[in-house]
Amino acid sequence: MPRGVANGRVLLLITTLLVTFGTIAVASASEGQSTANGGSAWSIMIHDLVYLGFGIFALYLASRVRLDRLVRAAPVLIIFGLGLLVAVRAIGVTSNGGKRWLNLHVMYLQPSELFNSSRCSSSRGWFSTTTTNSVTGASWRCGRCPSPSGAPSSSSNRTSARHRWWR
Repeated sequence: MPRGVANGRVLLLITTLLVTFGTIAVASASEGQSTANGGSAWSIMIHDLVYLGFGIFALYLASRVRLDRLVRAAPVLIIFGLGLLVAVRAIGVTSNGGKRWLNLHVMYLQPSELFNSSRCSSSRGWFSTTTTNSVTGASWRCGRCPSPSGAPSSSSNRTSARHRWWR
């Protein structure tokens, strides 16, 4: 089994456990509030589970996007995110003293989270570009992203290739 698949499964297991325990905690803490509002004892938890289903579907869709396409689209996403942040400034909804949300009449959207995601993918593209030193002529890669020339050809060469990120 490739190393990345095992790490992905561990991450998925930990995330699933955290979401499960969080949902149980919300259900037990909101049971009294639900009955006080005249609803079912489980109405807030059911509402939470519906949004959890939407989140899992969105996670599935996001996992199907190739990273290189996301990096190429990052400048457009940043401009779109900045436009949404300006929209929050103009027509945003104030909640708990902060004007951070857009009312889409179906849900409330917090554009700063979308902007942060696009900023991360843009940074990934910037840090993975190859730069040539004008004095020595040596080419090096910004950041710790693996270069095509430093990619391991076999599992025995994996450790040495990992330490060649600076060439």
